[in-house]
This record gives sequence, structure tokens and C-alpha cells, in this order.
Amino acid sequence: MGYSAAKVSTHIELEKNRGYWRAKGFDRDSCQLSLSRGEEKIERTRGRWRFYDENHKQVKAEPILYTLLKTII
Repeated sequence: MGYSAAKVSTHIELEKNRGYWRAKGFDRDSCQLSLSRGEEKIERTRGRWRFYDENHKQVKAEPILYTLLKTII
């Protein structure tokens, strides 16, 4: 299995902020590098964390996961 540096850094950032995103109600499958809460989803693409609402429209994007989570209710 080849892991790129981007995937490793994404995984580390998810683990580092685990308590914060769990407190916000997000869940994560062990094999996925994204978070979900009902119909809402957070995923990392092109070096930025992107938050999508239930209509799958991008609402916000930040380079750091913690910064994005702070702006989400």
C-alpha cells in the first residue's frame, strides 16, 4: 500500500482534532479521510478542508481543520 505524505498528514490532523469534531457531532469511518454528520460532510481536497451541506453545496473552506470546525455550529 502506498501512502502519500498528503494522506498521512490528513490522517494525523483528523486524529489530533478527534475530540473537537466528535463534540460537534461528526463521525468517521476508520478507512475514510472525511467526516460526516447526517447529510453534512467535511473532506479534504486540494489541500483545503471543505464543508458541504445537505444539498452537497460547498459552504466553507479552510486550510486547517480546526479553523473550519470553529466556524460550524
